[in-house]
Amino acid sequence: MKTKNLLMVFVIVLLWGSSFSLIKLGLDQTPPITLAFIRFAIASPILLIYTYFKNPLSFKRSLLHDWKTFVLLGLTGVTLPQIFQNIGLQSTSASNSSVIVASNPIWIILFGKFLLGEKLTHRKLVGVIFGFFGVIIVIVQGEAVSITNPASSIGDLITLGSALCWALYSTLGKAYLHSHSARLTTSLSMVSGTFMLIPFMMFTESPIIPSTPISWLYLIILGVFCSGLAYLWWYQILVEEETSKVGLFLFFIPIVSIAVANLLLFEIPSLNFLAGTFLVVLGIMIAEIG
Repeated sequence: MKTKNLLMVFVIVLLWGSSFSLIKLGLDQTPPITLAFIRFAIASPILLIYTYFKNPLSFKRSLLHDWKTFVLLGLTGVTLPQIFQNIGLQSTSASNSSVIVASNPIWIILFGKFLLGEKLTHRKLVGVIFGFFGVIIVIVQGEAVSITNPASSIGDLITLGSALCWALYSTLGKAYLHSHSARLTTSLSMVSGTFMLIPFMMFTESPIIPSTPISWLYLIILGVFCSGLAYLWWYQILVEEETSKVGLFLFFIPIVSIAVANLLLFEIPSLNFLAGTFLVVLGIMIAEIG
C-alpha cells in the first residue's frame, strides 16, 4: 500500500473510532436526532459538491431517474441508523456502541442470504456464530462501566437497531452499485437521509442548537472530518488499493473506539466486554477474510 494511502487509512480509522465518544460528548447539550441532523447537514454538501463535479452528467441522470432508490437507501443508511445509534448512546457507553455497530458485517451476511439468496459458506456461518455470541455478551454482561454514566442494556438493544439498519442498507445497495459508483450512491443517500431526519427531529424532540464552542467543535469534527473528509479519502483509497487489504483496517475501529472512550469518557472495559469484543472481531475476520 502506498505510504500516502496508509497514512490516510490510519486517520480514517482514528476518526471513525473516535466518533462514538464525540457523539456521546455532544449529547450533553444537543438532542440525539438534532445532533445527527446538524452533523450530516455539515457533511452532505461536502460529498455532494465533490461528487457532482466528478461527473455532472451521471449525477443529474441518477438523481432524475433513481431518486426513489436514494430515498430508500437514505432512510436505511443514514436516517434510521443515526437515530438508533444516537438515542442508544444516551444510555449506553461509546465502547459498547462501537462494538455493536461494528458487528454489521455479521448481519449483512444474514441479510444477503435471506434477501439476495447469497451462498452462506461454512466459514461465513462460523463467523456469524462467533459474532452473534460476541454481541450477546456485550449486551447482556459485557458493559464497559463509565464512571459518570453506567452502561445500559436497553441502550445496547437500541444501538443494535442501528447495526441492523446499516446492514439492510448495505444489502440493498449491492443491487445498485453495478450502475452507480459507491461515491455517488453514498453522497445522494446521505443527502436524502439528512432531509428525512427533519420530520423525526421536529416531531419527537425539541431541537436545541448547541450554544457552547466545545459542542460546535464536536459537531464540526463529526461533520467535516468523520462524515465528510473520511468518506472522500476512503473512496480515493479504494480506487488505488485492493479492497480486501483496505478493509482489514476496519477491524481496528472498535479497538480505537475503546481506547478513545477510556481517555475521554473514563470508560473502563470489563473482562466480559473485552471477551465479547474479541468474539465480534474474530467472527467478522473469519467471515470476511474467508
